[in-house]
Formats: sequence, C-alpha cells, structure tokens
Amino acid sequence: GNNTTRVATTAFVTTAVANLVDSAPSALNTLNELAAALNDNASFFSTVLPLSGGTMTGDLVLGDNVILEIGAGTGGDLRIFHDGTNSAIQNTTGDLFIYGGTNEIRLRAKDDEESIVVFPNGKVELYFNNSVTDL
Repeated sequence: GNNTTRVATTAFVTTAVANLVDSAPSALNTLNELAAALNDNASFFSTVLPLSGGTMTGDLVLGDNVILEIGAGTGGDLRIFHDGTNSAIQNTTGDLFIYGGTNEIRLRAKDDEESIVVFPNGKVELYFNNSVTDL
C-alpha cells in the first residue's frame, strides 16, 4: 500500500494476489487464462466488440420485455419490442417510412394470408377473406 523499498512479507503478497484475483473462477484466475479466454487478442474490444460500428455475424436473441431502441437518449426515436404476447414498432419522431426497394411491401395478419400488398408505382391490393380488391 505504499511506494517504499521495504521487503514485502509472504502474507502481504498473498493478500495482494488474493485481492487481485478476487474469487475468480479457477479457470480464469491467472492472466494467462484470461488471455486465452480472449483468444490472445490484445485488441479484443476493438475487434470483437467495436463500439463505433462493425458487423455481427450471429443471431441476436433478446428475451421478452426487452426494448431495442435506436436514436438519441433513453426512449429512442425508434423502438422495437415484444412483451411475450404482442410485438410493436414505435416511432416517436418524424415520419415512419417502410421501403420495399424494387419489390412490393406485404403486410400479413397471418403468415400465409395477405392483408395489404403495396407495389412499386402505386398499385395497392387490399385483401378480405383471401380475396383481393385492387385500389
């Protein structure tokens, strides 16, 4: 606990190491084990988990009652969430745009049943009982 040149006792060193390890699991209680767990990657956080962008290659699985917020501050400008029963997309600022590119946009109340189909160049189909009505 000081910067003197006194000789450290075994008890002092043992306590200092124990405080450093702080009850870590035995598989992660040495620097070598920690390095191995990070694949010996000295740039782990900048290459595996870059905060300034990057590409995720696996699925992101969120539990129920978790809100994905996009935009500034708590509450986000765009929120996507599921409460275990219902799902929602909420836009709290400006307009909400859904783009289909060169293909149509399809809204389905059930997986295999069209409700609204919007085509490029303005054609819209509304469905009732699996029958289409062009608009």
